[in-house]
Amino acid sequence: MCLPAQDSPTQHQWSLFYNHLAHDFGCGKGPKQVAHDKIADLVVSKIVTPELTINSDRDTNWLRTLFRRHRKAFSYLQHLMVWSAFIPEMSVGEIIKEVKSKEGATISFSKDNVHLVPNSNEKKRNQWRDLIGKTPIKKARKLRGGGALYAWLYRNDRDWLLAFNRVHQSQSHVRQKKVDWNARDRSLTKQLIRIVERLDTVIDGPRRSKNFLLKQLDDYGSVSKKLNLLPLLSLTVNRYQESVFEFQARRLVMAVIAKSKKGSGMSRWKLMRSASLPKERILPIVDDLLDWVVIGSNIK
Repeated sequence: MCLPAQDSPTQHQWSLFYNHLAHDFGCGKGPKQVAHDKIADLVVSKIVTPELTINSDRDTNWLRTLFRRHRKAFSYLQHLMVWSAFIPEMSVGEIIKEVKSKEGATISFSKDNVHLVPNSNEKKRNQWRDLIGKTPIKKARKLRGGGALYAWLYRNDRDWLLAFNRVHQSQSHVRQKKVDWNARDRSLTKQLIRIVERLDTVIDGPRRSKNFLLKQLDDYGSVSKKLNLLPLLSLTVNRYQESVFEFQARRLVMAVIAKSKKGSGMSRWKLMRSASLPKERILPIVDDLLDWVVIGSNIK
């Protein structure tokens, strides 16, 4: 990131850059607005620093503000986080050059003239057309050669690339089938019940928390973010998630069964250690259950 001394881009240029970036990746809403939820889906997985955690409940979190009209400077880590999600193939120098190339006025391209822009890069354009004809834009950039092709066009033929992607993205939205959330809710709930029935036949294993159960479902990533659209699944997972009491009781039963098979008695503290139940964290009701097991089994 060692760059020569130079003037920084203006706040207006940063605003245009991020607005174009969002639309280029199908995160636009109309000619000027952006879909902040789609942007968050791309960026959140890249965040590894606690200081950059995004509070999705706040309308003024740093990621939303970054994709609005710039009125202040942002940290370099915030910029880098977004760049790594959208344009990882481009160097910092190339990105800064691109930002500084933004003009005060935007140029609109109609569907009719997308393929009529004079160019000397027809080979690269045709390669991108062929790739997008078979694969969505986001997936195309992850294919071998797709990311490099996109980066080359973004650096050398950005106006055409931006116009082409916007038209293709709008056509893709028209063709996209609407998700039947009711049917998906029923299907996932049936899958969860089958998982719970299978787990009920196994006494060992980690705590079956809400997150643990959801991770057993197909496409956990999208399901966990759409629980508000899956009321039946939400109700079922809340019903069958294992409480701390239930988990501690299950661990105690596991320890008792294991020692019973060996035919050897043990003292109370050994039973607690075998069940991994630290004294300071054991619940009172489980503590009473432990006493009952020790006395009832004549374990001293």
